[in-house]
Amino acid sequence: METMKQKIAALGSRMRRYHKRTQRHRENNLFTNNQKEFFRSLDEQQKHPEDIPPKPTEMQEYWSNIWSRSEVHNKDAPWIKTLIEEQTDLEEMAPITITTEDVNNTIRRMKNWTTPGVDNIHNYWWKSLKSTHKVLARLFQESLQSPESIPKYFTQGATCMLPKTEKLSDPKNYRPITCLPSAYKILTSTIGFKIVTHLKNNKLLAWEQNGCNKNGRGAKELLVIDNAITKQARKRLKNLSMAWIDYRKAFDSVPHTWLLQVLQIYKINPRAIQLLKHLMTTWRTKLTVKHETLSYQTGEIRIARGIFQGDSFSPSWFCAAMNPISSMLNRSAYGYAIDSNTILSHLFYVDDLKLFARGRKQLEGELELVRKFSGDIGMSLGLEKCAVVEVKRGKLVRQQNIKLGDGREIRSLGVEDSYKYLGIQQTYEIRQQENKRETESELLRRTRKILGTQLSAKNIITAINMWAVPAFTYTAGVLSWSKTDLQRIDQKIRTTLTKHGLLHPNSAVERIYLPRRTGGRGLSSLEDTCQREERNIIDYFRKRNNPVHQWVATYQQTSNRAGTSPPVEPEMENRLERLKQSWQSKSLHGRFYASLQQEEVDRTKSHTYLMQGYLYPQTEGTLMAIQDQVVPTRVYAKHIMKLQVETTKCRLCNIAEETIQHLSSGCSQIAGTKYLTRHNDMGKVVHQLICLREELLPHFTPHHLYSPQAVLENDQTKIYWDLTVVTDRGAEHNRPDMVVWNKTKKTAHIIDFSVPLDNNLSKAYGEKITKYNVLARQIRDMWKLKSVTILPLIISANGLVHRKSSAHIEELDLPPNTIAWMQKAVILGTVGIIRQVIYPY
Repeated sequence: METMKQKIAALGSRMRRYHKRTQRHRENNLFTNNQKEFFRSLDEQQKHPEDIPPKPTEMQEYWSNIWSRSEVHNKDAPWIKTLIEEQTDLEEMAPITITTEDVNNTIRRMKNWTTPGVDNIHNYWWKSLKSTHKVLARLFQESLQSPESIPKYFTQGATCMLPKTEKLSDPKNYRPITCLPSAYKILTSTIGFKIVTHLKNNKLLAWEQNGCNKNGRGAKELLVIDNAITKQARKRLKNLSMAWIDYRKAFDSVPHTWLLQVLQIYKINPRAIQLLKHLMTTWRTKLTVKHETLSYQTGEIRIARGIFQGDSFSPSWFCAAMNPISSMLNRSAYGYAIDSNTILSHLFYVDDLKLFARGRKQLEGELELVRKFSGDIGMSLGLEKCAVVEVKRGKLVRQQNIKLGDGREIRSLGVEDSYKYLGIQQTYEIRQQENKRETESELLRRTRKILGTQLSAKNIITAINMWAVPAFTYTAGVLSWSKTDLQRIDQKIRTTLTKHGLLHPNSAVERIYLPRRTGGRGLSSLEDTCQREERNIIDYFRKRNNPVHQWVATYQQTSNRAGTSPPVEPEMENRLERLKQSWQSKSLHGRFYASLQQEEVDRTKSHTYLMQGYLYPQTEGTLMAIQDQVVPTRVYAKHIMKLQVETTKCRLCNIAEETIQHLSSGCSQIAGTKYLTRHNDMGKVVHQLICLREELLPHFTPHHLYSPQAVLENDQTKIYWDLTVVTDRGAEHNRPDMVVWNKTKKTAHIIDFSVPLDNNLSKAYGEKITKYNVLARQIRDMWKLKSVTILPLIISANGLVHRKSSAHIEELDLPPNTIAWMQKAVILGTVGIIRQVIYPY
């Protein structure tokens, strides 16, 4: 019975290890090929077991009522006539000619592995199969002439329903993202690019709409403007009324008739309009819901209203459809006076609208304009998500709700209330402390999520930089982060890394933030990133010709001089040099930096393990601690940690002082075991690759399983492994690690491996040359060879590669990744030795 229990426990351990290995492979593969999907899988909300998606019939019925119910906008609205009159002198868009270059440019902009539509063709294949581009250009041009030639499947969508909240049972709590055939997206993107170019060249889109401004700073740009305005109102004791407007299912409810008419008003090419009109008549999709307990696909739904969320042209088209409200607001006398010459009435980000006015009456007038416009184009306001706020003489006052012309009301915010605008909580000013807490909490939550995965060392740091840090830097320039705040949060991230075993608490802090190509780990510093972002924002606003942007740039400079926000350091370009100098100046950590600067070191090859990032995160963290010499050896414990230690002699040999250098490559007690194993693992890489090249082995074997034979031979080559070479005169050193004898060329290579300490690279190389000089001459004479070359291959215990080792690998005509495999064997050997000695349990 006890034996059976042990077997079960062993099997369970093996299965857990296998599962972890499978998970590691799957997550690293997903991160490499589809980072968006990887981050989405991390950010999935915890679903309650009892909260399941609605039934297929319920889901289809709800969205059919939105999409399939055709709407016609009010074509007789007075503002439409005014808009048409304004564009009387506008020159019609030139005829569209789709060339192969246009298709090339469109496909180049598309992402490789986004989820395909019903055609199941990823964009990667369109990029790779360039011969199809000319055919696509011809077919697209023909479709402009005869839209009916487009096949029916072209507009068939597959809509993924992504939950927006934890209440999964309600169909309205899902966001529909439609996966369309890649050829359809190439067509609409190509035509859309030409339409947007026409709109921009004629300055038809209002600058206040930042949702489709690819050269802008997105939502953050509007937050900076909004922040500057509210601060001015408070400091100068001015009156300010504001309103946040939210549309109910904006993308899904805009009428097709208005989408087409707005293109006609802006004089888009008629053939392009005709093509889009034909495509819209055939829009249809099926809803796909995926859940742990329930997954299904609904029947086909016809799209007679709204616009696809998933097509690259959709946002620009929607912004053009909403653009007239900007014209109406700018023509009115409403707005907040920033200075004597500049008035701002609103800010727009796709469908997120914020209104500014000098007082309540003006705000009511703006809201009435928005209500009439929205009603005329068949869209409705989600009043439950709208709000207004009023400031008198720089202070927030609670007023009654504002009643619209149709009798409905918009709630008024009080001091205790808040509104989330573009991801930032605000009342009338941004709530600094509340937003700071939320931002910091989100940063640490995402960091912990990433650290809980099985990503490799490099991928974990890259994921933090891509997913966690941007969530924080989004607030740079909007929230007032002090230098102390940023340093404190940077320290929290380092503490989190330490808890997960990625960073020794006493390792060099500078190396965390240095790029991997210079010996660091490449983590983004919040302090440096936020300072750089603030400087970029100021430069961006300063370069814009818009009066509002110029005012904001001037206001920010004045605020910085007044000390209301942290100054931006002018020496960001020298950040790397400052980090290197700080690392170099440290008496203990700086020793490895000095070793890296040795003339004999090939720095590029020495950083291979960092650049390729194949190590486990914990292994890389241990290696960094070894290189920084902060491993708790007895000497370190006594002299650095100031602990009471009985003796500083090595716990294995009890002869030398127990330092990290001694344990890495100088202890006589393990010289014939652990050091020899590390040495042989390094040599096995070269031996097997040479044997495979000379066809002495039938297939590749993983290096940790490979066992070299003493002699391998064919008609061209003979290879010795750790074999005594007998000569007539005799040589003191006649047992090199390898001898490669080329019978055809009558040459031989004596190859010997060494894993010295970092500062002994040059000495080890010279000793190997001297050691085998006699043997080389005797082999040449005895075997009647033209030449015998001694090739020492040296990699230090910490992974530093001798520059001549790289040259020797090329001389042996081995693959470029040979050094990487050799270095990996040495590094894993060193880390294994230190762990077994210092952390035996």
